[in-house]
Amino acid sequence: LDALLFGGKHSGQHHASEVRESGRAFQASLSELGLSKIHVAAEASGTRQDSERTGNVRLPKGNSGRNIMRRVKKVYQRFICEEVAPLVSAESGGCESVMYQSIPAFRMVPPSPKQATHAHMDAMYYHQPSQVNFWLPLSRVGGANALWVESSEGGADFAADFAALELEYGECARFYGNRCLHFTVPNTTEDTRITLDFRAVPGNLFNNDWWASRERSEDGEVPAQSSPGEQSFCLGGYYSECRVDRSTGEWRIIEGRAEQEDG
Repeated sequence: LDALLFGGKHSGQHHASEVRESGRAFQASLSELGLSKIHVAAEASGTRQDSERTGNVRLPKGNSGRNIMRRVKKVYQRFICEEVAPLVSAESGGCESVMYQSIPAFRMVPPSPKQATHAHMDAMYYHQPSQVNFWLPLSRVGGANALWVESSEGGADFAADFAALELEYGECARFYGNRCLHFTVPNTTEDTRITLDFRAVPGNLFNNDWWASRERSEDGEVPAQSSPGEQSFCLGGYYSECRVDRSTGEWRIIEGRAEQEDG
């Protein structure tokens, strides 16, 4: 909430006073209403909403997802060090490093008849098979206002094998999104769903040049395992590293690697 209420730079395409005025109105409304009513606060600030067409919330200038993520970066990295990395390591033979998504995806899904995320698994987008997905809602979620996930890879009863992730504020879900289908349904509730989602890979299983995520050819063909090409999901770009300090047992972010700011 603080990341949405404070900070942010306005776009040079709009007059500064106009941006400040809409920003103040948005921040005042959001402070009173709470995160789940962010669509109401945005509309009250004069920002035109098109959730019925796109299934997304439009925020006043200066509050883009990228600006928000810059402001929560330290909290996100602390969460990786204190919660995610130790868990992934413990379940992967005690590996000493964990690769995590440098910039988590920040999503806002308001009440809308539009389905925000269609059924897919991350392998369809060429992610490496050793990744684990984490889904962190910033308010209570459930039913039509949640992510629906297949219970196991290739469930026999496809139509009945999905369940909504019912989570309270402060809870985070982990699932094998690489091979388990997941999707959302139209948000028929009165609340906006705000979430962070990201991927992590045990260091002992991480492939920094996974062949399927190399750059596609002009005809869109998936490259062969021996084909060269720029890597889409590599360390120092899409992924960053968290490593345990052997002397203290604490997990630390390995600094000095370039980070690309996309989800």
